[in-house]
Amino acid sequence: MAATSSSAEQLANSSRVLNLYELTRRRARAMPPPPMDDGDQPGDLATDTQVDADTGGDFFLNDTLNEAVIIKHRLNDDDRRRMLNDQAIVGTKIFVRYGGNDSFDESGKFMFMGQKDSAQVFQEHFGLDAQSRPDDARDLGLLTIIDRLPSLDPFLLRDRLMQSDYQIDPAYFRLSEAEAKRYRTHVIREFYPLAQIAFRNATDVDRLSSLIVDKMWEATDLKVLKPMMDAMEIPYEQSNDIFFSWKGFVYYKLTMQRLADGFAGFITSLQAAKPINMPTNIVRQEIEALRPRLIKALREEYETASQQIEEYDHAYRHQMIRLSKPQEFTKFLRFAPRRFEKLGASVAGIEHAQSTWKRRFGSQFEPVVPGQEFLEILKDYAEGLMLR
Repeated sequence: MAATSSSAEQLANSSRVLNLYELTRRRARAMPPPPMDDGDQPGDLATDTQVDADTGGDFFLNDTLNEAVIIKHRLNDDDRRRMLNDQAIVGTKIFVRYGGNDSFDESGKFMFMGQKDSAQVFQEHFGLDAQSRPDDARDLGLLTIIDRLPSLDPFLLRDRLMQSDYQIDPAYFRLSEAEAKRYRTHVIREFYPLAQIAFRNATDVDRLSSLIVDKMWEATDLKVLKPMMDAMEIPYEQSNDIFFSWKGFVYYKLTMQRLADGFAGFITSLQAAKPINMPTNIVRQEIEALRPRLIKALREEYETASQQIEEYDHAYRHQMIRLSKPQEFTKFLRFAPRRFEKLGASVAGIEHAQSTWKRRFGSQFEPVVPGQEFLEILKDYAEGLMLR
């Protein structure tokens, strides 16, 4: 399907956007040149890129996919009609540019994961044939995992792919080991009280709690967790998704805490921004109509996400941990994957808007921006919030 691409700024990496075109080139620039054979001359290019096994390899093995931009897109009713799962909240759009320059200011082609004719489109656009080529099956499996995530936050994406044994260069995740460790520490701290309650009558409660927390984090060897899951009436066959969703929910809670410091300033700056050099009156009218609706939608999305986190804290911290009443939290866990999807969609829309605005305008209180560019920014943010 043909489409007009967004500006480069709208395709900047965020919780909504995974710009593999940019990351693949950045990774290539950072890689040392391959060692020369005796017959090589300085400046010769090796046919195959050599990658240290410790760093992992390309994101996709298909060259076209490895230069795609993957975008999380809030689905409207028209979008859902084309999808196999018409109940999905978030879709995964794969965008590939036409032409040979780096500007992304030209037309391209896109498709949604999970659309009804996806197998045919993958064959036509990317030459993928999972039935006959193992590399293609590997790439399609990777896309399926990405599609099941509600956002493209590096921490969750990296964790999910590592669980599924994908060996991918860390450069694609824009996440330092220190950041990953910090997030892991926060999530494990959230798991720990439940593990202590589960083994409070054991003589070695601390050792067992630490063991269980590690299993909850890894979502492996779930038989060890089965007694606790049975007590909380968590279906064993759904436990992997439930524990990952809980982990993701805690991560989004941390993300919202980080976004809270700058959200009011972002909204104020967006409201005060001065569009100039309007190409037409139509652009001016669109900005005047869209900006107040978008600001209202961002505030509502922020309140919705905050309310979901408050409900979680009440069910877990208050009812489960303080009062030893597990009913509310058990109910929360049963629906954790759906709640994770909803919260992730909200957080991704907010984080994408706030981070790309800061990247473009810094701490400017009243930024001046060309009218057409400002309209494209508003439309991009509106798409992330399913605002039409």
